[in-house]
Amino acid sequence: MVLVVAHRGFSAEFPENTNPAFQAALACPIDGIETDLQLSADEQVWVFHDRSLAKVGMPSRCLHHLTSEVLSQLDVGLWKDSKFKATPMLQLDSLLDRIGTKTRILLEIKVRESGERLQLLGDKVAQAVATHQAFERHEILCFDLDLLRYLKNRYPQLRCVLNTEMDITASLKDEDWQALHAVSFRIEAASIEAVKACHQRGKLVYGYTCNQEDQLRHALAVGIDLLMSDSPPWLIRALGVDS
Repeated sequence: MVLVVAHRGFSAEFPENTNPAFQAALACPIDGIETDLQLSADEQVWVFHDRSLAKVGMPSRCLHHLTSEVLSQLDVGLWKDSKFKATPMLQLDSLLDRIGTKTRILLEIKVRESGERLQLLGDKVAQAVATHQAFERHEILCFDLDLLRYLKNRYPQLRCVLNTEMDITASLKDEDWQALHAVSFRIEAASIEAVKACHQRGKLVYGYTCNQEDQLRHALAVGIDLLMSDSPPWLIRALGVDS
């Protein structure tokens, strides 16, 4: 059975990565929610995807430019529709408090910075998972394999998932595979051979982002285990999952 994860919540109909999107996703028979994390100027973890803050009227600014005091005042719902006006941005702790016991959360660490700041973000996310005693429920995703190896060494119980836009299975070393719980492919990049390579190593295969019938057909044909969708109700219906 293919698992269904709401990509940034029910982001097709609600402002992505917000409480309305997460609550709407929870109303569906989903298996988890995916979300995105970045570090503010004062080193707090916030839930937001984009590199710039264009959605909130600041196209020349990035989240890491601003402090939590400023970020807490931003409206991250109005860009989607006026009915979502005054929707606040969430911090990671608030997200985990609200829905952390209700479903699996795939916590994607956005590679918006490098070096010590990226490592600090990874540490803070892993520590939040540890504080909520959720190593078996939540997972950390990232496109940066070095960061995932670092986190797995520091937090052996952590479930780490490598995001990739291409088939990188042939280049992964034994220590890389050992650090990973799963590999998350852009759906079109997941081949039968790539999926087989992961399964032979005992690793799950995730796919992003499944919003169209041709993507679903491909995902099912190659044997992907978990699919993320902006519209979980559509994917659930397409898979024939009972509510």
